[in-house]
Order: sequence, then C-alpha cells, then structure tokens
Amino acid sequence: MTEHKNTPRQIDVRLSDIEPLSPTLKRLTFVPIKNAAFPVIPTGSHIIVSIPGSRRSHKNAYSLIGPADKTDSYQIVVRKVDKSRGGSKWIHEQAKIGDRLQISWPSSLFPLSNVARHHLLISGGIGITPILSHLHALTARGASFSLHHACKAEDRNAFLTLLTPFQGHDITLYVADDPSSSRLDLQAVMGRQPLGTVLYTCGPQKLTDAIMETGRTLGWPASSLQTESFGGARAGTAFTLHARRSGKTILVDEESSILEALESAGIEPTYLCRGGACGQCLTSVIEGIPEHRDDFLDEQERATNKKIMICVSRACSPSLTLDI
Repeated sequence: MTEHKNTPRQIDVRLSDIEPLSPTLKRLTFVPIKNAAFPVIPTGSHIIVSIPGSRRSHKNAYSLIGPADKTDSYQIVVRKVDKSRGGSKWIHEQAKIGDRLQISWPSSLFPLSNVARHHLLISGGIGITPILSHLHALTARGASFSLHHACKAEDRNAFLTLLTPFQGHDITLYVADDPSSSRLDLQAVMGRQPLGTVLYTCGPQKLTDAIMETGRTLGWPASSLQTESFGGARAGTAFTLHARRSGKTILVDEESSILEALESAGIEPTYLCRGGACGQCLTSVIEGIPEHRDDFLDEQERATNKKIMICVSRACSPSLTLDI
C-alpha cells in the first residue's frame, strides 16, 4: 500500500456484504483486514473509497450511515448513476463479496450542534445518507429532532428500510408521484420551528438552494443552516491544464475532474472531501478563467478568479494554468 502525505490515511478493507435495497440502491458493508476495529466515526462522516477502473482507480466520497460506536464494520449506500464515471457502475455491476479495497479514514464536515434545542433534518433522495448518522447520534442522546425526507416512489421501500431503526420518532416521508403523499412545504416546516433549532440538509442542489433561500426569507441565522454537499465533479467541456510548478501540460477530458487528471498524470494534490466543500484542494489560478462549481468559495472570492477548487470546478477558458 502506498500512502501520500497529501492524501487521507488509508485503511485496507474487505467487502463483507452487498444488500440490494432497490433496483438503484445498494448497501455495502466493509470490515477491516489488518485491525480488529475501525476508528470511531465522527457524526456526519464520509470516507473516500478507491474503486478499480480500466484506466485508473476512481476515488469516490460516500457517507457512513452507521452509529459512531459501530467500529467492527462500516456501511455506505450507493446509488446507481446512469452516466457513472466509474465508481457507481463498478459497485452495481462488478463488486462482489470478498473484494479487497482501500478506504480513507473517516472525516466529518457536517457535525451536529451541541447547543441546539431542536434538530431539524431535511433530505432528498440519496442525500439521506449523511443524515442517517445524525439520527443514530440524536437517538442515542435522547435529543429533540424531526426528519423530513423527500424521495421517488421507486425508492420508498429502500428508505423505509434505512429508517427502520428510528421508528416511533418524528419522521415524515414525502413520495413524489404518489397522490396519497403530501408535498414538502418548506415555508410551513421551517416557519414553525422553535427558537434554538439547527437545520441540517443534504440532497439535490435545487432542494438545498430552496432551503437556504427559505431560511434567509424567514430570518434564520446563517449558523443555524447546515448543508452537506453532494457535489462531485460533473461532466463539462474538455480543456488544457498547465500545472506550472510540476511542469506538466494535461488534457482534462469531459468526464474527469482537474484533481483526477492531475492524479492520472502522477501529481498528488491535497484533498479531503472531493466534493467541493472542505477547501483542502484550494489552488491558485495563474492564467485562465475558472468555472466555479464548489460550495466553499464565497461570491467575492469567485469573482476574483484567483482560486479554484480542483475537485469539482473546471475552466470557462480553453486552458487553465494553476500553481501546482
């Protein structure tokens, strides 16, 4: 096993179980190979899973869905993506029990508040996965919480299965295309919360944007609106990348992120979340215009075009020169 100083520490694991939850969702269980137990999980944690590929390995971030003290195994849920860049496709079509993989140590960018009087959790689709670890922690604490989750009809039973440990708690499921299901009314839900409530959300960008806008309209403090990015590099136009300090010129194709292209070229940039949220891969731009797709830089920082998050952002210009 090779470790690089700029990347999260790696753990060798064995895939011990694959459970189909629906035609598009699978729950995977990993167990450690070299040690008796995994590290304790910080609430809201994710891991980076290194997944085999035909040209190179793919490194995908997945939320851990189990309780913090569940250290004999880790579990993730993976959605099958039609236009998969490698990870989802391999897991759904090739992964088998007994496969050996590497994962990173868990890290959390989505912690629970220790001072909230009430915890409001709103998620959509696969965005429930980081919320599940919160539910375990809140249940163990005996804390006040409510969950509102929106999903497609085809995934209803899968999410009911994942929510089985929390039966009896304040949980509402909203099912699209189901006439018997009510619709998620953000104004109503967020408007009736008691003072001291902290909101946690993860899901499609449209949902999280609507939640943030509703929060601003209702006067929620920014510190009480916590989001988890389910970003990741999206496809775009190919462009040329000049890595100034490394002295390399690289083609970033339509499907690869800058980070992935650099890794394929033998350069090991610093990273943590690979989803545009943590700031670890922030890199200086020397020439060119970035296409910002992250959740880390504010509008003023983006407008200068001096920095870029290389795990998700791309180029508006035909080429980009970075200080890396």
